[in-house]
Amino acid sequence: MYHNQIVAAYGIYDLNGLGEYVQRIGEQVAQHAETDEYQWRFTVLDNESINAFALPGGYIYITRALIAHLNSEAQLAAVLGHEIGHVDGGHHRRKQTAARVVGKVSESIGAAKSSGDFSGFNLGALFGAGLVQGYGRDMELEADERGAQMIRELGYDPEAMLQVIEVLKSRDAYDKLLRTEEADGSRYHAMLASHPDKDKRLGELAAAAREAGDITRADGRDEWLQRIDGMAWAGSKAQGVIRGSHFLHEDFDFAVTFPEDWDIVNLPDRIIGYAPEQAAMMQISTTDRSKRKLRKIPVEKFLQKVIGMSKWQSARTLEIGGMEAFIATAKDMRSPFGMRTGRIATVFHGDSAFIFFGVTQDVNRQRHYDRTFDKIIRTMRRLNDEDRALAQPLAVRIVPLEEGTSLADYADIDDEENPVALLRLLNGVYPDGEPEPGSLIKTIR
Repeated sequence: MYHNQIVAAYGIYDLNGLGEYVQRIGEQVAQHAETDEYQWRFTVLDNESINAFALPGGYIYITRALIAHLNSEAQLAAVLGHEIGHVDGGHHRRKQTAARVVGKVSESIGAAKSSGDFSGFNLGALFGAGLVQGYGRDMELEADERGAQMIRELGYDPEAMLQVIEVLKSRDAYDKLLRTEEADGSRYHAMLASHPDKDKRLGELAAAAREAGDITRADGRDEWLQRIDGMAWAGSKAQGVIRGSHFLHEDFDFAVTFPEDWDIVNLPDRIIGYAPEQAAMMQISTTDRSKRKLRKIPVEKFLQKVIGMSKWQSARTLEIGGMEAFIATAKDMRSPFGMRTGRIATVFHGDSAFIFFGVTQDVNRQRHYDRTFDKIIRTMRRLNDEDRALAQPLAVRIVPLEEGTSLADYADIDDEENPVALLRLLNGVYPDGEPEPGSLIKTIR
């Protein structure tokens, strides 16, 4: 029911036939589920939260960020098996979880549409509200065991389920090392199942599979690594990239710069910059004006025609980088801070109209921040050669670990606080291990 809305909000990520590959592996795992009432659909979302989830009806989602952390086809099968296990176990029907989960999805989408503010509609918020905490520990354990049994019947070593859990534990430790808030509400919910009894039960299942000779399928590590070679890591071509205080988007041929002490959040349908302590925010979105009716609307009337706003103060038209623009102060705008008077602007760039919207948390500081909002708007530009180089997303690159080298020799990663720790995490040797010389490793370039 909500598949189209989720895909529209986050986009599908595909590379080297990744979508078809995930669908195929998922279908193979699902053949060993107890239920056969679903036509399973597996989707890779273009999102940087480390997550996977299932919705009623056989819809399974996994983010490209979680995929980038996995180290084998068997681990992918384990994640998909865990999610199939939730559906197979009827967890969406138990304790009215389904109503709560899809209700949160619907509520978030509806609120975003009605307010014009999508800043709260992100996978982390949804998982924290319902998709993560919608299941209890017992259901998570059951999904682990069902998934492990399914991949065992398919021929994989059930140890892959434990390996995934170890990856997630390592990621949690890495985030704590960097003092990030990533684990708060947006970590993949399999983490909630971590405790010694579960590890022991899955270990026994894996040992029994080996003893019975059930492991007939290789983990597919090398093929997996080649499959994800080139996968976007920080930003993506479809969603643009953040480089320091700059946001750049090659396909839309534009860049914008925020103050250096602002945080930038890149959502699939908009960019949001936050001042320190969220004292102010500026949101940038785009509207397609290629249709004839929109193409004819002058820049000073565009907001009035498209979103019905017309209560302007200090309105003026100008050019920004050779592009037509309109800047004004608008009253009674909905915002995450409540109804506000704020700075609003439109900039025409080809077939796109870029809409800027800046407000403050404290209504008395609006005029103070208006100068900052204007500066941000005036940084909008077509990409120059330097911008185009910066606009290329960092990607996962697979290379052999050469003799006499270590992960530290591959750890030149832009904007990364502890690049060696990150590479150890991604290569399954966190916190202080090293891969075997000659083996394929993940790097970020």
